[in-house]
Amino acid sequence: MNRTILIIVGLACALLTAWGIFWIFEDKENIDRTAEEPNICEIILRDQMELEKKWVTGQTSAYFIQILGNDPSDEFLARFAGHQPPVKKSFQWSQHQGTLLKAYDLKWLSDKSVEIRGSYYRASLCAGGCTYLIIRKWGRWILKDTYNDWIS
Repeated sequence: MNRTILIIVGLACALLTAWGIFWIFEDKENIDRTAEEPNICEIILRDQMELEKKWVTGQTSAYFIQILGNDPSDEFLARFAGHQPPVKKSFQWSQHQGTLLKAYDLKWLSDKSVEIRGSYYRASLCAGGCTYLIIRKWGRWILKDTYNDWIS
């Protein structure tokens, strides 16, 4: 009986130690902000796609994306390969042809916390925008909060 208790206590201590070591290394992670910005933009663009599907009647023919005021690179666009509806660069968009999605106004709050805005636009009475709080947890970026800024 005493031996079983000692084994259980030992295992619990080992697990707590492993968890503590993970937290130490997680806090020491160096963030290359420029390299992480596309990852953050992808999160909110995908969220904008889901919002647009939820709030807008009828499926869009394509998504046309813009990140931080520019067309995305071909490498970034490849993240959406095979997506339906297809994802294209914003310069190809014209009104009533699909939905324009934007990720913009990225503001670093810390190395592990970012505020960024995103919007979708299909027509003058079919658009919306949000502010997002994105945090880094367990080595990856996650959407923590969304604040609806406007909708038409």
